[in-house]
Amino acid sequence: MFYTPCYVVQLKIMKDLRKFIATTIREYLNENINNQKHELPEYWYHGTNKYFDKFTLDNVGKNWKQSELGIYFTQYIKPGIYGSTAKEYAEDLVVREGGKPYIYKCKIYTKKPLILNSNGWYSSNTYIDKNRSDIKIWMTTDGNDCVISYNFENKEDEGLQWGDYILSTNNLNIIEIIDIFEFKN
Repeated sequence: MFYTPCYVVQLKIMKDLRKFIATTIREYLNENINNQKHELPEYWYHGTNKYFDKFTLDNVGKNWKQSELGIYFTQYIKPGIYGSTAKEYAEDLVVREGGKPYIYKCKIYTKKPLILNSNGWYSSNTYIDKNRSDIKIWMTTDGNDCVISYNFENKEDEGLQWGDYILSTNNLNIIEIIDIFEFKN
């Protein structure tokens, strides 16, 4: 297929324009990573109803349709806010599908996270789920290895160590399982 020089220039301009618009929207809606005054949790937790020794992408988007960005992690085992704790995810899966509630304590070795401020949303998880199409584009464009959404609005009111964090990744190379335990009340 042959493209005229004019058409090639138009394609480049459109690609640059899409990147500019995506970057502008992201910068408008979210804080710059260098201006954040917080630390990310040392450990992240994943709740499920299955026992395994390494993560795979086999169930991405199956447990919850909107969770198609990858494997989700929270900063809390229990208790938490907004229903975003590993315990609640594990228990929900046990009720719906059977099995036992397992919690995976993990280290995430991210090199290039996409960090988004979800203040004003019900939860960080809701923010990621409702904006997943844009987040996919941003992550692909910028080469991010995970997305981390946070919300600090209720941190002091709830007496929490951290704000509400959710991390999602489809990069299995950055996940290290530290501990696995069956959750018991």
